[in-house]
Amino acid sequence: MKILFFIFLVGILFIGCNSGSTINPNPNNNLVCNEYWPQVAFSDFCSMDLSMFDLEGDQDSCHADSNDDLPFDELIYISVYNGYTAESSREDYDDDKDFYDSDPNFMEISDLGDAAFATIKIQFGKLDDTYISILKGVYTIRIEINSDGSNGANDCITTDTVIDFAKAIIAPL
Repeated sequence: MKILFFIFLVGILFIGCNSGSTINPNPNNNLVCNEYWPQVAFSDFCSMDLSMFDLEGDQDSCHADSNDDLPFDELIYISVYNGYTAESSREDYDDDKDFYDSDPNFMEISDLGDAAFATIKIQFGKLDDTYISILKGVYTIRIEINSDGSNGANDCITTDTVIDFAKAIIAPL
């Protein structure tokens, strides 16, 4: 009888310890950076590729920053953050939106994720500075593009393709 009680007690402790030790019960809710970045269709834009970006982050907070291999005049920074819940990501997005909504170049974008806005500055008829914030499910995405709007600049992203670029960033999510 003591042996059965001991086995029962050990079983209960084993089940209790294992059920509480899971950090994230849904492994599909994680964002794994080295799996995410190769899925982004950078090549759809001026034949960009992943080697043109310095990548940081392993999981749930992924960053890409254009490096010297990018043969264009713009600087591009991308941040993808997993907030784990839609409420947390919405709060992060709303705080970001509150900060930028007084910018004279502020615009909401209806066909990009669950919610999105951008500030897009044009100079000499070309894209100059762009900030895009996107909410998609549990993810908050920020894209900054600092172009050289001067005449003769060698820019890849244009006023016509900047939203398509953002769509390519969020497509794998």
